[in-house]
Amino acid sequence: MHTLSLLAAAVTLVLIGQAQAAGNEATAKQLGNLNRIEASQSGTDLSLGVYQNGAQNIMVIEQIGTSSSASLSQRGEGNYQSLYQHDAQDEYSGSHSAVIDQLGENNSAVVSQLDVANHSAEVLQDGSYNSTTLKQSERVNNFAGQQSGTDNKALVTQEGGADAKAVQNGTGNALSIHQVAWPFGASTSVSQNGSTNFADIYQTDGGRHPGGNVTLAQDGVGNNSEIFATGAWSTLEFDQSGSANSLTVDQSGRNTSFTGSSSGIGNQVDVNQTGDNNSLEVAQSGDDNIIEANQGGWWGEGDIGVISQTGTANAASLTQNLTQEGAATSTANIMQNGTGNIATVVQGY
Repeated sequence: MHTLSLLAAAVTLVLIGQAQAAGNEATAKQLGNLNRIEASQSGTDLSLGVYQNGAQNIMVIEQIGTSSSASLSQRGEGNYQSLYQHDAQDEYSGSHSAVIDQLGENNSAVVSQLDVANHSAEVLQDGSYNSTTLKQSERVNNFAGQQSGTDNKALVTQEGGADAKAVQNGTGNALSIHQVAWPFGASTSVSQNGSTNFADIYQTDGGRHPGGNVTLAQDGVGNNSEIFATGAWSTLEFDQSGSANSLTVDQSGRNTSFTGSSSGIGNQVDVNQTGDNNSLEVAQSGDDNIIEANQGGWWGEGDIGVISQTGTANAASLTQNLTQEGAATSTANIMQNGTGNIATVVQGY
């Protein structure tokens, strides 16, 4: 095993592990301003720990091989981290893991985990102007991220069956999660607390496995979310509370379900389900809320739509279309409690 530990301030540090060596381990610590660390390791069972405390710090890390792990921590202002973990030889053995912790302002983390399977990344950012960019390839990937502050951004791309959990607290946050569910399915959990936040979730088919599950929670004013999910037996659950929030959903597959509720004033939910034997159940409470729902079957299996609204000046629309005459019957149920409400149901083929 090769072990290196350094304490430095206001310097540029370069760590180079032995090529094709096993058990490389390095630790580095910097205290002060204008610090920069560049580290490169290659081999198997790689381990790297880096800590920076100060201002305008930069980390550029590369690990080449299998079973790589990195733990990166920054405290201060203007920090930047770039972590690249990959193995060009065997795309199915080994794994990569990363733990990133940033506390301060103007922080940015870029993580690429490629080639081998079983990636995991955990990113914690607390401060202002934080940004996370993550890419995980191959299969069986995991991401957990939390951002607190203002104008935080996270872009997450996962392939080959994945699990993602993201939490954002503050205002003006933006989150984008793109997952390829094949071959093992996928799971996404998003929570945003604040105002004018945006969530974009894209989850594709899981092949012979379920397409996956999506859970969304937004609490605040002026939040927006767009969800695209494909695959059989997929589920989508949402909870929006506040005012002027919007949710747009495009869900396709067989035996899918869409459930959830929104509370507040001026909220809107638009959902389009394509497939067979699908169900939706949406509840809204408050005033001036809108629900527009469309369901359509592929091979004549009926759908179920249930909508409930409580308040004044609310509007609900449910359209159910079947592809052929004589197909199984769809069921529509709209319940409204209040004054000045409008309900529309259209069924046909």
